Amino acid sequence: MSAGTLAKPAMRGLLGKRLRFHLAVAFTLSLAAAAGFKFSVTEPRKQAYAEFYKNYDAMKEPVKNHFKVEPFVVDSWFKFPAPSQNPLYVSPALERAARSSSSCRVTER
Repeated sequence: MSAGTLAKPAMRGLLGKRLRFHLAVAFTLSLAAAAGFKFSVTEPRKQAYAEFYKNYDAMKEPVKNHFKVEPFVVDSWFKFPAPSQNPLYVSPALERAARSSSSCRVTER
């Protein structure tokens, strides 16, 4: 090769080669992150819980009832409006009167 020309880039198989490399790096980093989280967060948390429950007596713990529990009733949170309260409701008597009136014609389609 002469000094003035550049070598051709290796295009064949480039995607597969880079993919193998990046998958291996991603897998290694994910394992390192999982191990770091396990040993820096979960293990100390397990030990703290174990130490707390060594001397814990549930019978000595006072009962705390902060919330008043009421029975769940469906009608308490949603009620269908009465037909007379619905603005779109037309009573059958009013509809008959409107049909028989000459000033207002109601036609069916």
